[in-house]
Amino acid sequence: MQENLFFKLFKNKKLTATNYLFIAINLIPIWGVWFKNWDARIIFIIFCLETVIIGLYNILKIFTASIFSNKNEIVNNSKVPKLAVGLFIIAFFIFHFGLFVFVQMKIFLGVLSMNKMHIEMYDLFFNLRSTLPRYAQLLLLLFFISYGFGVIKEFVIPKQFKTVRLEKLMLEPYGRIITQQLVVIIGTFTLFINKDGKILILIFVLVKLYFEVFMDYKVFLKDSYKNNTTSL
Repeated sequence: MQENLFFKLFKNKKLTATNYLFIAINLIPIWGVWFKNWDARIIFIIFCLETVIIGLYNILKIFTASIFSNKNEIVNNSKVPKLAVGLFIIAFFIFHFGLFVFVQMKIFLGVLSMNKMHIEMYDLFFNLRSTLPRYAQLLLLLFFISYGFGVIKEFVIPKQFKTVRLEKLMLEPYGRIITQQLVVIIGTFTLFINKDGKILILIFVLVKLYFEVFMDYKVFLKDSYKNNTTSL
C-alpha cells in the first residue's frame, strides 16, 4: 500500500548542519522583537525577501549544473547540449519566478500599507540601505550567508551539479516558497490584532521552521518527477 504523501513529507527527515544554522538564524528575529524592540513589520519584509535570495541561488545552481555536467539533455528524443537547455531554463525561471515574486511582494506591501507602513518595491531592491534599519540589513545578510552555506555544503561539495536534472533543479524552490509566502501574508494580516507583533512573531517563526526545516520537499519532487516520467 502506497504511503500517504503528506505523511512522507514529514517522516524522519534527518537534520543537517544547514538546517541547524537556518534554525538559529530564524530565532534571532524572536529575540529582536521581544527584547530589542525590533519592528515586526520590518521582520516580515526580511522574510519576504528570502524569496529573492532563494531565487538568486537557484539561478546560480542551474547555471553551474549547465556548465559542469558532462551529460546532454534529451529533448524530443534528440540530445541537446546541457548549457543550451540550462540557459533556456534560467530565462524561463527568471520570468516565471520573477512574476511570482512581483505578485507576492505587491500583495505583501499592500497589506503592510494597511498597517500604516508605506514602502515601495523599488526602494527594497535599489535603495535597501536607506529603506531598512541596520538590524534588518544584518539579518538579511545572515540569511544570504546561510543559504550560500547550504548551496556549498549540499550542492557543490557533493558535486550534485554533475548529475542533477535541470528541470528538477528549477522546481526545487517552489514548494518552500509558496508555503513561506502564504504564511508571511497571513502573518501580516494578523498584525492588526497583535500590534507589537511579539506573540505573532513567535508563532510565525515556529510555524515557518516547521514547514521549511522539517518538511522534506525533495520527497514531493521525487514523487512528482517519477509520476511524470511514468506517464510519458
